[in-house]
Amino acid sequence: MKKDIRIIFVVLVLFSMACGIFDNFQELWLLKNNFSVKTIGTVFSLCAILTVSTIFLCSNIIKKEKLKKFITILLLIKVTILLSLFFLNNSGLDFLIKFLTMFEYVVTIEIFTSIYPLIAIIIKDNKVYAKKDIIYDAAYYIGILLTAFLLGKPIFNLTITYNFYLLASSIITLIACIVIWKLDLSKYQKGSNTKITSNVLKNLIKKLDRDYISFGYLMTVLFNKTSWCILFGLTTIMLVNGFGFTPFLSSNYVIIMGLISVVIGSIVLAKLTLKNDYINISIKFAIRCLLLFLAGFIGSKVLLLIAFIYPKLLSDSYSHVTDAPYINRIDTEDQLAFCNLKEMFKYVGAAIGTYLCGIAISINIQLVFILAGIFCFVELLVRYNILYLLNKEGRKNDR
Repeated sequence: MKKDIRIIFVVLVLFSMACGIFDNFQELWLLKNNFSVKTIGTVFSLCAILTVSTIFLCSNIIKKEKLKKFITILLLIKVTILLSLFFLNNSGLDFLIKFLTMFEYVVTIEIFTSIYPLIAIIIKDNKVYAKKDIIYDAAYYIGILLTAFLLGKPIFNLTITYNFYLLASSIITLIACIVIWKLDLSKYQKGSNTKITSNVLKNLIKKLDRDYISFGYLMTVLFNKTSWCILFGLTTIMLVNGFGFTPFLSSNYVIIMGLISVVIGSIVLAKLTLKNDYINISIKFAIRCLLLFLAGFIGSKVLLLIAFIYPKLLSDSYSHVTDAPYINRIDTEDQLAFCNLKEMFKYVGAAIGTYLCGIAISINIQLVFILAGIFCFVELLVRYNILYLLNKEGRKNDR
């Protein structure tokens, strides 16, 4: 069991490192290809909308028995798209670049969405769920660290540019594709009598009828992602145009904040999770909400920066409290469908948030923080409510 989990985590490390190598500079790569800030915001908003429809389709087609093969195919598709974009750099074929950018985004999200359902075939555990997020982010920021260090430096008479990172990302993704073939899940699926049905997502939604905990959780996912993408939907542009950072400094900021968040998340998971989950939720979201409103209404540059930093620092913390219990309530057979349903809500929020981010940055940076604070406040109220319902359900089950 541990060996198979390790193989999945190795695939996750390679995949997330490949994402970190290019994603951090993707906005600037698009700017270099003569896309405006507003166009980039619109492209990523459309990415999120397309992700929702793709997830819906995959939920009704892909069964857990085919999950490994499905992820492998998606990894190969990602490799192909990255190589295509590499050769399209400065080609002037804007429509094709936009299309492939959106396609690659959708494929990347579906790969990540499928990772925990793949793990859940082997084991369902709240801490393993949290480790998955921490491992992903650690490798992601290591990828960013490598790119920031190499940017502009010559290697064998070749100057490292944003476009070079597309090639590097495709190679590492290909290695991840090779590694996943070593994974053998047959021993965990023996005797599985999963009924092959269509409309898997529709059947799941029927099962969730009057499940106020799951519905409330999905709403927190929606509000959380909307708030997050209003604030961080165009992070590099926000840092460069909003705070006056250079591209190099903005990259260092992302790396430092990311690595610190991984360290904090690991410590919280191992030692600093309090017994009272209301307090855990308040540490992550109530303080964030307060800082967002203070920064938005007062407008102090120091407050704006603090409100921009705090959510990043705790981004890898408390997912075993805020997400895992609600996902692990769902039967293993429905795990993939529920994770996909969750991602549908998430990327509806991403579409809304990224679109609002592009508009708000163009108007006033303080508006970014006010809008993010409004959605964060609504999320916080819903989180307190579903935690109450979850604790009540737990007390009933203990009787």
